[in-house]
Amino acid sequence: SFIDNVPAPRSGVAIVFPIQLHEMLESIEQQGYGHVISWQPHGRCFVIHKKQEFINHVMPAFMKQSKFPSFRRQLNLYGFQRITAGPDRGGYYHELFLRGKPFLARRMQRQCIKGTGVRCRNNPAEEPNFYKMAPVTAVSSISDSEGDSSMESSDCESSASTPDL
Repeated sequence: SFIDNVPAPRSGVAIVFPIQLHEMLESIEQQGYGHVISWQPHGRCFVIHKKQEFINHVMPAFMKQSKFPSFRRQLNLYGFQRITAGPDRGGYYHELFLRGKPFLARRMQRQCIKGTGVRCRNNPAEEPNFYKMAPVTAVSSISDSEGDSSMESSDCESSASTPDL
C-alpha cells in the first residue's frame, strides 16, 4: 500500500496523523462505520456524524488518541479548519486533505501553536462552498516524485517549554 512507502518522520511516529486519518477515512465504510464518520460527497471535507460512537468504536480501532479533545487538537495542529455553516457544518477541511489523494496529505506540516487563550471568531461568509467546486476524483496511479521526507517538523522551540492550558 501507499503507506508502506512513506518514510518514518524524524519524531519517531510511525504514521503521521494526516496520513493515518486519510487511511481511516478511505477504509471506514468497509469497516461498517460510514454512518459515524465519512467524507462529504464532494471529497473536500469530512464530518463526524456520531461523536460518541466515533469516540467509543472508531478512535480505538484507528487512532492513537483515545480522547476526543486530543483528536481535535491534532486536527488543529495540522491546520484543519472547521466549517460552521451550510451542508458541511461541523466538518473539517484542509486544502491538502482530499479524498483519493493521500499523497497530498504527506505535505501537511504540523504547526507549533502557542496558545493565546483567545479563539478566532467564526466567519461563515469566508468559508468555502465546496458544492460550487468540482468534486474530487481519486487518482488511478500515485506518481509523487517529490521525495519529501520532512513530513512533520518536530523542531519547535516552544513545544516542550510551554504546557498546554
